[in-house]
Amino acid sequence: FATRLFSPWNFSSRGPLVALAASPIVLAIPVKVPDTMPDQTWTVFDPQGFSAYRIVMIVMACCTLTAAFGIACLFLDPQWAFLAFLVTASTPFVIHETYFTWPKLEAVWFLLLAAYLVTRLRYIKAGLLIGIGYLCHPLVLLSLPALIGILLLSETRLTTSGISVVR
Repeated sequence: FATRLFSPWNFSSRGPLVALAASPIVLAIPVKVPDTMPDQTWTVFDPQGFSAYRIVMIVMACCTLTAAFGIACLFLDPQWAFLAFLVTASTPFVIHETYFTWPKLEAVWFLLLAAYLVTRLRYIKAGLLIGIGYLCHPLVLLSLPALIGILLLSETRLTTSGISVVR
């Protein structure tokens, strides 16, 4: 039944971590999962719990926006970090993903934190955050080549005699 209900997506289309985080709130309401495809007219709160899930996902996406400010503070002064937050929050992609139910913003937050840890030479923690981000959404793996590039650029520098590795 789940395959028919969610087709063409399957359980690996989105990461399970955010859905597990949303499930206590969704299950706190009286959810009635039907045996057939839902075909009722749209209502604000449906008996299947889809709208409660959407609200939880919107709240989590908004929390990642505040975390974006915190990550920007690691690199910038607070005034510039606030400007970076405003630019990020007003980007059309971010506005769309805030109201969409796929946890891409949550995955990107783990990716940005992993990039910060790569610049601080904390590779194991960065790898763990990449894994957690993958459990939020598989798109994190698309950014892995960029993180490897950051890794290579942070460990090497050009000198007059060529490239030398510094730690």
